[in-house]
Amino acid sequence: MNLIWLPRGKTPLAIECKWSARDFDPVNLLVFARAYPKAALCVAAPDAQPAFTRDYSGVRIEFLTLDRLVERITCA
Repeated sequence: MNLIWLPRGKTPLAIECKWSARDFDPVNLLVFARAYPKAALCVAAPDAQPAFTRDYSGVRIEFLTLDRLVERITCA
């Protein structure tokens, strides 16, 4: 499942939800990143503990658990 969070006056956040971070394929987020290069990208997965980032073709993607994602959204 893919979601876009667009807080007023801020950059968009593209979120991909996965059962496992191991199941993640970056294709969809990379397409979004080409259209919106300033967007933040993240994957929410229960096994993204501790939180980590990966670089895919020069695009940074954060991996977070759902509670960390909620914290990121509400504190941003």
